[in-house]
Amino acid sequence: MDRESGVGLLRAACERLRGQGCARAVAPLDGSTWFGYRWVVETSEEPPFLLEPRNPLEYAGWAREAGFTPWQTYRSTLHTAHVPDPRAAELEARFARLGLRHPVPRTLEADLRGIHALSNAAFVGNPLFSPLDWPAFEALYRPLLSKVPPEWVWVAEDGGRTVGFLLSLPDPTQPGTLIAKTLAIAPGREYAGLGRWLAECFYRQAFGAGFRRVIHALMWESNRSTNLQGHGRVIRRYALFAREL
Repeated sequence: MDRESGVGLLRAACERLRGQGCARAVAPLDGSTWFGYRWVVETSEEPPFLLEPRNPLEYAGWAREAGFTPWQTYRSTLHTAHVPDPRAAELEARFARLGLRHPVPRTLEADLRGIHALSNAAFVGNPLFSPLDWPAFEALYRPLLSKVPPEWVWVAEDGGRTVGFLLSLPDPTQPGTLIAKTLAIAPGREYAGLGRWLAECFYRQAFGAGFRRVIHALMWESNRSTNLQGHGRVIRRYALFAREL
């Protein structure tokens, strides 16, 4: 697609939405944020990683020309060493009562259902969030989890209830690279700091297992979890664009 076609398509879509009574247009969005959204707006020499959005950088310029501006921003960071969390001992003691484990085949069904419930609760404050029902969630995540080595998925439980999870996966296109894809923690002050503790466990294990690179992927820049990326180098930035109609 060339510039003229891209800008024209966005403008035509906005006209159609305006005619249907819509007040705002958002791009790109493949139905909901459970599926493809965000455009790459800034990059580096680092190659694309598994499950990352891919688009020509020109798309952002075309969106601006069609009247869109960045509405929400995201980033991915690269870590090449484990920098121990100074609060690690405190966090370990605080969450010692929780069960922290990796899924195994006999627990996969229960783990999927726990992750589904937690995701719908934990992400409710994210822009454009909409709940995903169990059949759609299962169709999306079961194939993914079946391909991920279980030691790279963490589930935290409190009295049998899933209160945290971290999903990561090795990148087959970049040997020695591990991608931290999704981190979710149950709402409430009771679990404040659990995401930080899961990240510490993750980095310890990743670099201890010989991975040389960890990519903390596609984090919303308004989310407190971006604090977990403090020692990483930003390798990509993304944006979700919007315009009033």
